[in-house]
Amino acid sequence: AMMSQPQRVDQLIVTIEGIEYSFHEDLDGGIVSTVVKYPSCQAYGANLEEALDAVQDALISVLEDLDGSGNSIPEDLREFYDAHH
Repeated sequence: AMMSQPQRVDQLIVTIEGIEYSFHEDLDGGIVSTVVKYPSCQAYGANLEEALDAVQDALISVLEDLDGSGNSIPEDLREFYDAHH
């Protein structure tokens, strides 16, 4: 059997202000960050701090679009949204 290279899938889950984020290393060494409950909300950073900033920005943008189109902000994200925009 051929030895296959194990893939790095180290995943870190962090809860900040009640929102769960997951982080994993990209193949080029950067960090991909995702809002666990809203997987389409994903961003990228050179390090953890940048990846967190980026994914929070992405989440705020998504929520601003929701708000602007007259939809209500999900209850679990209301506090985050009020604090950040």
